[in-house]
Amino acid sequence: MGSLDQYTVSQDTWTTEVFESKSPISLAALHAYVGSRLPPTTLRAKGILYIQEDPTHRYVFQLSGKHRIQVVSTGVWPCAPSTQLAVIGTDFEFDQVQKDLETLSQNDLASDALACADLVRADDRFELVHVTASHIEFRVRCPVTTLDETMLRHHHHIDMDDLNEQLGVAVNLAGGGGGLVLSLPRPDVALLASVAGPPTLRTMWPLIDLHATKILHVVRRKLAECMCGF
Repeated sequence: MGSLDQYTVSQDTWTTEVFESKSPISLAALHAYVGSRLPPTTLRAKGILYIQEDPTHRYVFQLSGKHRIQVVSTGVWPCAPSTQLAVIGTDFEFDQVQKDLETLSQNDLASDALACADLVRADDRFELVHVTASHIEFRVRCPVTTLDETMLRHHHHIDMDDLNEQLGVAVNLAGGGGGLVLSLPRPDVALLASVAGPPTLRTMWPLIDLHATKILHVVRRKLAECMCGF
C-alpha cells in the first residue's frame, strides 16, 4: 500500500498571496474574482472585507473547497476600515495571482440591474428592498399567509430574519461561488447581491430558488399543522 502522503498537500508547499486596500471593494468585483479569477490551485481564502455596498460593517470572508463561501458581519468597524484578503494554495504564478487580485479594485463592470430586479419583483416569495446599478437588496417573505412578521413570530415562532439568514448561508455554502451578503443588524435582515459583472443575482437565481423553496416548504407545513386559529 502506498503512503498516504501522496494524497495530501504538505503545508511546506503552501503559498499565500495577499490583497490589501483601504478603499471599499464592490460585491461585483468580489463575485467576478471568485467566479473567474481565483487561482485553480487555491485551497482556501480568508480575510476581512470592506464592502462598498455596506461600508459601515466589517465582514469576515472564508472560502473553502468547491468555492463554498462564508461572509459574516461582525458589526460596525471598531477601527479604520480596510480589506485584507489572503489566498492560500499551491504552485501559484505569483505575477498572475497578484494581477488577478488587483481586479478586486474594479468598479466598471457592466450592470444587469433591471433584469435582476425583475426576477425579484416577479416572485411573490421575495420583497425588493433596494436596487442600484451595482447591487440589489431583497428579503424572503411568507406568501402563504396574510399575517405580518410580528404576528408570525409571536403566534407561530417563525422569524423572517432567521429565514433570510438561513437562505444566505445555504446559497453561499452550496458551492460554485454564489455570494449573498446579509445586511445587518436586525430587525429586517436583507440579502445583498451583485447585479454587475459576469456572476450576478441572475446567475445565482437557481440556487436562490432551490433553497428558498426548501425553507418555505417547512414554513408552509408548520402553518398548515398549527391549530392556534391564526
